[in-house]
Amino acid sequence: MDTGLITVSVRYYNVFLKATGKSQETVELAAGSRVRDLTRTLAGRYGGAVAQHLAEADGKLPHYLRVFRNGQPLAFDPADVVLHDGDELVILMAASGG
Repeated sequence: MDTGLITVSVRYYNVFLKATGKSQETVELAAGSRVRDLTRTLAGRYGGAVAQHLAEADGKLPHYLRVFRNGQPLAFDPADVVLHDGDELVILMAASGG
């Protein structure tokens, strides 16, 4: 039976691990949800540092975020990528320095 929902797994590292207190969790979303829907859900759930790093006013993801789905990197701005039931995502802040 189609419930109209999907479940995705999210793994956390660096600032997100510290801010959520979790290394991973599962998130239930409406079928047809996009990466931006996931990041908005997480920003609303955790607020603070998570919200600060996951969302920009124009709906795009900050340039320093990298998103991997099922072990594969997504495009530079993956906000519009449609998620599927069972996807495993990793959201990272890109390292910088010199």
